[in-house]
Amino acid sequence: VALKEGALHHFEALARFEPGASPAPSICLAEELGLIADLDLAVARKVVEVLVRHKPPLEIAANISAASLMQPAFQKALAALTDHDQRLRPRLLLELTETHCLTDLEAANRAIQGLRRLGHRVCLDDFGAGHASLDYVRRIEVYFIKFDGRYIRALTAGSGDEGILKHIV
Repeated sequence: VALKEGALHHFEALARFEPGASPAPSICLAEELGLIADLDLAVARKVVEVLVRHKPPLEIAANISAASLMQPAFQKALAALTDHDQRLRPRLLLELTETHCLTDLEAANRAIQGLRRLGHRVCLDDFGAGHASLDYVRRIEVYFIKFDGRYIRALTAGSGDEGILKHIV
């Protein structure tokens, strides 16, 4: 939801492996085993299928691991998903997740800018959790930042969390 307007901004595609269970352990395992790029591409492929069936203004975000982002083969495969209709690219938002640490922020920013040149909007997901740090915000250029839900749910008037979020925004 876009806070200024209070209107729907986009949907987010989420992988779920077991009903009611967090996908985090499976995603971390996929990262550890070097399988995360395949998972990220599978989700993005499914999102493209939905976008083809449903016309604008529908926009859907797909999570991508920092580990996937840093693989040139992943970047090429991701671009190929929308080669048949490049108008889908602005509707396929890419949310960079916090579970894998980006150690080369300059290279990460180059990869993000390459995706942006193709037409994708790249976002930073779950800011304030995991590896998504202020250094990321300072050194990589993204379309927007999504704050971690734990901070949003904990907001109460006058709380320290409220002050921190206001200052970061």
